[in-house]
Amino acid sequence: MRKYEDHCVGCPRELCIGKACPYLDVAIDYCDTCGEIAEYSVNGEDFCKKCIDKYLCDMFGEMILSEKAKLLKIDIHKEL
Repeated sequence: MRKYEDHCVGCPRELCIGKACPYLDVAIDYCDTCGEIAEYSVNGEDFCKKCIDKYLCDMFGEMILSEKAKLLKIDIHKEL
């Protein structure tokens, strides 16, 4: 989830550029799962490192063996 925050650095009044300041409305993405700062976006959802790891592990765990092998570009053969 994206939020806009005021990250004012406290410039002296005579140097403040007001609404033109790049620190006034800073876009920050937060993890949709836990609320930490998000670093990744997947299918419109934002994730932090910990939550994207769990998400990907869960997705990989739901795949059947042949799908996992194809995704990893591994040629597997059943033992004879």
